[in-house]
Amino acid sequence: MGKGPLIRCRVPLRVSLAGGGTDVSPFVEDHGGVALSLALDRFVTCTVETTDDDSVELKSADYGISTRFAPGTIPLFDGNLDLIKGVLRRVQPSWHVGLKMWLTSDAPPGSGLGASSALVVSAILGLCRCLDVAITPASTAALAYIVERVDLGITGGYQDQYAAAFGGVSWMEFSGSGVRVSRPPVSDAVLDELNEHVLLWYTGEVHLSAGILEEQVANYVQRRPGSEGLFEIKRLAYRMLASLEVGDIRSVGRLLHNSWQVKRSLASSITSPAIDALYDAGLHAGALGGKLLGAGGGGYLLFIVPPEQKRDVMSALRHLGGTDAGRVRLGADTPKTWTAEFGRGAEVFDVSPRGRA
Repeated sequence: MGKGPLIRCRVPLRVSLAGGGTDVSPFVEDHGGVALSLALDRFVTCTVETTDDDSVELKSADYGISTRFAPGTIPLFDGNLDLIKGVLRRVQPSWHVGLKMWLTSDAPPGSGLGASSALVVSAILGLCRCLDVAITPASTAALAYIVERVDLGITGGYQDQYAAAFGGVSWMEFSGSGVRVSRPPVSDAVLDELNEHVLLWYTGEVHLSAGILEEQVANYVQRRPGSEGLFEIKRLAYRMLASLEVGDIRSVGRLLHNSWQVKRSLASSITSPAIDALYDAGLHAGALGGKLLGAGGGGYLLFIVPPEQKRDVMSALRHLGGTDAGRVRLGADTPKTWTAEFGRGAEVFDVSPRGRA
């Protein structure tokens, strides 16, 4: 029997439209970075409940795993749900009551959609609601960054935490002194037209961002060939922002293509023959441009396709493998937290594995 209300927090995953890679140190401190990110209508959901039990229980539906420890115990990092343990250690290190936390994601692990950061943000917001503590999007993102990059030492940039905490359409500017997030004046009509052109295709390959980013950073620090591409990606991000603001969707597609060609040069494992084949097939069938989301290596391909040519593009991609993500909408969703007092007789913490779109 739970002694507190069920609290749910839903945080959107994200599509990085431009600037990815320029948010990673030391490029950020040296030259500043930017990113244009749009929330995706796919989510990480966190459910939190305080209980009369003498344990803290964390569960992941996606991995079908759980961990348990006593209230008041600072959980150890042991490779088992460490992201959530990191949140507990930062938000309430001496948690003194029974607690259940259950998490699920609408995307497969390693999707390139920022799921890890969305998970951390959802846990922070759920616990803060449980403690009746107000927290701003900027503070949420900064705390999520500390958990992932500092406490757990996970290689990466700033974009994913801020994209998750703010949602919507976010223009982010990164520097050694901080992060600034603004809302570009993108109308609903422009978003509607953009979404008519969006095609999201799962490659079937899991991306492992840490190794890719470590190679990218090493190439930049040692000024190896291709490292100058980060400057071009940053320049293209400003052009992408201007094109989106005026609703020039064809230009958005072409700029995606240009940025992807540059990004491929940043590290050797960003793409693969299978991913290149999918991308080329999409272009030949009518896509205006596209890119692999996330750091690279796998996950989702984003294409911008004239609506009348989507069937041709999907047909070409099916011959090579992967899965259509179905109709998606970018730019509309923001994090939401609420109290769920309905259906308390149902078992909430069933973590039997489920298929993911």
